[in-house]
Amino acid sequence: MQNTRRWMLAVAGVLVLTACTQASKTDPAAEEAAVRAVNAAWFKAYAAGDAAGVAANYADDAVVNAPGAPSAR
Repeated sequence: MQNTRRWMLAVAGVLVLTACTQASKTDPAAEEAAVRAVNAAWFKAYAAGDAAGVAANYADDAVVNAPGAPSAR
């Protein structure tokens, strides 16, 4: 009985470790390029005074936390 319990714990540990190593397979360069593209779109809309263009860069449920100001939704 005790050997079975140890074996099951070992299998569970292997499964957990396998899941952790498979969780994130992103391309850091692609992620950086995507962030830079959104930043460029935001700054372009802001410089043009396009409030709708700025707002389009946020999710519908976004919360903006500017320093020294209350949160805005």
